[in-house]
Amino acid sequence: MIIELNEKESVNLTFSEGSVKVAVYGGDYLVKWYSEDGQIGEMMVKDFHWGAYPHNDLINEWSIELWKPDGSEMVLRQKLSIPNANILIIFNFQNPMGKIPIYPIIDYCRSIMERGANPYVFFHGSESFDLERYGITPLRFNQDMSIGFSHIIEKDIDGSVY
Repeated sequence: MIIELNEKESVNLTFSEGSVKVAVYGGDYLVKWYSEDGQIGEMMVKDFHWGAYPHNDLINEWSIELWKPDGSEMVLRQKLSIPNANILIIFNFQNPMGKIPIYPIIDYCRSIMERGANPYVFFHGSESFDLERYGITPLRFNQDMSIGFSHIIEKDIDGSVY
């Protein structure tokens, strides 16, 4: 998500590829990362650079704070919330039998739904499954993707469990 701070400065916050990333354009900022468990870390992020902390594919609420380089003033606080969030889960599994471990996928998505989020899933063949009856939206070809995802998670599933 790109956030314009002013006419010349912006930040791009992403929750994907195993990290919560902050890219800064137009200025330098002290960036602080917080999860549900408290402060994770902080670092100085220079103009046209990025900083990141791993989220270990855990779906947590995160807050990102941008401060002036000397730490004197907070410029932005952005929260990545779970309730009502659209979360994309990309499932990876290896299965020599060719079967899809659908029940572990449904169980994982239910755990996300219990936190109030809307799970969207993608795995090889996901368009063939009627998961909507479980409250899960599989990605399909030509689907409108303008909904946006607050979190993108890659999840490995044991392909031998059905």
